[in-house]
Amino acid sequence: MDFARSADARVQAVAIATPVSSHFELAMRALQLYAPETDKAAYRKSVEQAGAWLATAKPKVTDDRSWRVLGLAWTGKYKAAMQSAVKELLAVQHADGGWSDIDSMESSAYSTGKSLVALHTAGMPESDPAFRRGIKFLLDTQQENGSWYVKTRALAFQPFFDADFPHGYDQYISAAGSNWATMALTLGSPKKMAKAPR
Repeated sequence: MDFARSADARVQAVAIATPVSSHFELAMRALQLYAPETDKAAYRKSVEQAGAWLATAKPKVTDDRSWRVLGLAWTGKYKAAMQSAVKELLAVQHADGGWSDIDSMESSAYSTGKSLVALHTAGMPESDPAFRRGIKFLLDTQQENGSWYVKTRALAFQPFFDADFPHGYDQYISAAGSNWATMALTLGSPKKMAKAPR
């Protein structure tokens, strides 16, 4: 099967199935970065179609909003749509500086870290007040052991096993939240990171 044609089909299928999806943006990014030289034009077309779809997508939750910002930033096009997506993401920032999975929940390291990474990728400077408030939220909620606790909302669909990350039953989402938070903190302090020993 021709991968470029199947990529087009996946773009269309994902556009029908979900408002915005990490799989969609990550597949688009993979095509940008790793597409083989063979049939490069077809891959570029798939990326353009993905960007055009993202420009009009209507996300409903923070996860989708942040993935949309990332995807639009990665296209390098659709500046007006990206600016609108950034405003939508900033509009749901909580008073404590963080973001939550859904608007009615408390802020979490997962949503805050991912939102900050998306905003930074879209060009927001670390000095922006909204960015600094998000960084402060992450610093204020970091655990003594260096991780962040994020309560799971997922129903168990497989037997639990301890992966040796803190927070017991909530360790998987806490690990993901800790990853996003660490990435955001790294972006939020580039001068300190440049001076850090290697």
